[in-house]
Amino acid sequence: MKNKIVGVFVLTLMVVSSITAIGIDIEEKNSDKMPADLSMWQPVYYDFINNTETEGKWVLSNDMVHAEQIHNCDPCFLLDPTPKSKCEVACRFKVDYIHDDDWIGFTFGYQSKSNFYIMDWCSTVASDPRGFEGFSIKEINAPSEFDLGPINFKTKDGHESTYTTVLDSKYGAGQGWQYNIWYDFYLSFNKGTFTVTVKKGDGTILYTKTISNGIYKNGQFGFYAESQEAIFEAYLDQQQQKTDEMHWLDYSVPNWQQFKNKGDTLEAVDLHIGCYYGGSDDITLSIEEIVGGTPLTSVTYAATDLPDNTQDWFTFDVPNVKLNNNGMYYIVLRFGIGSEYAWSGAHNNPYPDGISSHPDSDWDFAFKTIVNKIDCKSKTRAVYIPFLNFLANHPYLLPILRLVLRLK
Repeated sequence: MKNKIVGVFVLTLMVVSSITAIGIDIEEKNSDKMPADLSMWQPVYYDFINNTETEGKWVLSNDMVHAEQIHNCDPCFLLDPTPKSKCEVACRFKVDYIHDDDWIGFTFGYQSKSNFYIMDWCSTVASDPRGFEGFSIKEINAPSEFDLGPINFKTKDGHESTYTTVLDSKYGAGQGWQYNIWYDFYLSFNKGTFTVTVKKGDGTILYTKTISNGIYKNGQFGFYAESQEAIFEAYLDQQQQKTDEMHWLDYSVPNWQQFKNKGDTLEAVDLHIGCYYGGSDDITLSIEEIVGGTPLTSVTYAATDLPDNTQDWFTFDVPNVKLNNNGMYYIVLRFGIGSEYAWSGAHNNPYPDGISSHPDSDWDFAFKTIVNKIDCKSKTRAVYIPFLNFLANHPYLLPILRLVLRLK
């Protein structure tokens, strides 16, 4: 007899330069972040012919920060609208009560309904012989969505179906998720190379794998459910996603948005922006402590790189820069005369932690900062640094330590 579940995901989207963030305490890290506005996230549904399951259905909460998939369904996604070549996702998952035992996870590198990566985790296999209990990472690469069916999502390692390749897996009795236990998920994606880690709430690593696949070097991230009902909640770093109006930018002055940093290393900035003249000058985004001061980091793009004659999210992939936690900084745009750029935003102070260069004092531009968070209270760090200090004061122990490590 088939059960159903309601689970909870708490996710953090950011960019990483290394995998050192695996040890972070997710609950503590999320405490200084604000929930992502899911109102612009895009549902994607499959409706396979001759399949007994129904089409999925995503329902958002009134405050737009929770998404619930309410049907025992064919595969379905809920996608962040902004494709990324680098991103980090940290999340917690718990099944609160019995109400299904199938697949749940996330998609990344998403190109279309027929081209993406998927990470899934199955609780048991009693209800469906096409799956194994445990984890899998799959690459789906088909000519079109009409070439796919349920088997492409449920295929086993060693029993690949056409258009589906199992890149890695960990199957076996006891490898599935269990009820009433917190699990931490971690994804680091960098231009086709990615690491997925799953940990128990007590820190025990249940699964970890790094893959250099390279087929999809960028794409969207999204929630995934298959034959499951589940609840999802997402977190980004600093953000203002309201895009009620667009504002024409002035070449003669810096155009800026202030933000309060909540991370360690800034990796990228997303802006809702557009270019309306192909002959416009290059546009430069910089991060500054004082507008007009020395840029801490910057990146320049040609006019033709930006959304053409429309407003859309665009990623400014700045060189990594370490910023002070809780420090105030400015996202600054500059370009030459004769250019036509517009930056979206909204009135009524949608981002209370900063101000902008807009002539109206209640206006904030639309932006997302993407950072690598580091837990300064990490137990590993707390042990590691005193140990190094101890060795520095007792150098005669170094040869002994080398000998011990070599023998081991």
